[in-house]
Amino acid sequence: KRDPRELQAAQPNLFLNETKLANAFQRLGELKQVAFRGGEPSLHPDFGNLLRVASQSAIEVIVETHGRWLLKDSEQRRILIEALQQASAVVKISFDPMHGLSTSQLLTATRVLDQHSISWLVAITVEDQARFAEIRILIPEVPADQTVFQALASTDDGLIRPEFGVVHVDG
Repeated sequence: KRDPRELQAAQPNLFLNETKLANAFQRLGELKQVAFRGGEPSLHPDFGNLLRVASQSAIEVIVETHGRWLLKDSEQRRILIEALQQASAVVKISFDPMHGLSTSQLLTATRVLDQHSISWLVAITVEDQARFAEIRILIPEVPADQTVFQALASTDDGLIRPEFGVVHVDG
């Protein structure tokens, strides 16, 4: 609940920094894809710099987000939009019961991304395809090719080890 900048100043070791991220990417070489996910990446005080580092090491950068930061015009939103544009990142907005974004909020967020020529997807994270279909019907304005099903993790291990892999960086 604290301001992320205050928390970063008090406990910098809790935050990924661009130097550690760049060093990790250097060890790995060029990557096909990097995804920022878990918690809410847009809250990181230096997220724009992390996007820049990732875009220099990966062919594709994806940002998984609840998207609420797109709803109100603010300096932070302008900074993040510019960083997303420079990184040619894809924004994946979570639209499911856990994230609580309304249909109108989702459509507002996607319009903002469209206005800034930022690629986006809508991810519906639920237990099965039947539940996906129930939620998908709520957003007929969203093209089918921009909507993806993500299986809800059924174990703790599923939360920390998604199928596509994770690189842990200290800090």
